[in-house]
Amino acid sequence: MDAFGNESLYTSNNAFADFVPPRILSVSGAPEPGSMAGRPFTILVQAGDNHLVARRDILVDGELLESGYAGEGFYYSWPLTSFPDGWHTLSVVVLDAAGNSARWDLPLVVNYVPPPAPRIAWPTGETFQLNETSIDIYGESDPDIYASLFLDGVYYGSQPTSNGLFAFHGVPLPGDGSFVVTLQAADQKGSSPGSAPLTLIVDSGPPAPPAELSAEAGVYGGVKISW
Repeated sequence: MDAFGNESLYTSNNAFADFVPPRILSVSGAPEPGSMAGRPFTILVQAGDNHLVARRDILVDGELLESGYAGEGFYYSWPLTSFPDGWHTLSVVVLDAAGNSARWDLPLVVNYVPPPAPRIAWPTGETFQLNETSIDIYGESDPDIYASLFLDGVYYGSQPTSNGLFAFHGVPLPGDGSFVVTLQAADQKGSSPGSAPLTLIVDSGPPAPPAELSAEAGVYGGVKISW
């Protein structure tokens, strides 16, 4: 109310000061600090706050890689193939709505190792017999790389392995006979050795009977048969 008796409308501003930082409760799936890492790995971060964990930042050597909503838990897969060999520090920073933060650091040595060879899950065994001239091939490999298929040593094609699985559908085979399938995994830095070979033996059955069979006398009393 002012000196003339004018009264303002009632308003309420609910505000609070938050000086309590969030907490990183646990990090699982990470190598030991100071250890050596040769392949990408995935960590699970569990965090908490007295109100809300609003954001998480991922940094390597102090440089921001990605930022996003955190919640109370999140996964992060570090594609260490994007970094040169040597010492690096992976950092996770969680922040609440007031800007308070908590940080977790993992110093380690990157020493790149090529991906392991893929494993053929189907067909099973070292030798597989079939009566058709095409086949589906399924397998497992490291995630987020490419699996390449070779037929008798000749490149056929590649498939991504975003979830660690891959499939080649309707791979054509030249005909009856024996054919060797191998697989190779590759990421942006290198390739695996070849997988254990799978021998495919195709027997599509007896040949069709001759069509338009004809016979005629040949020399020296022989018979010439044509079809």
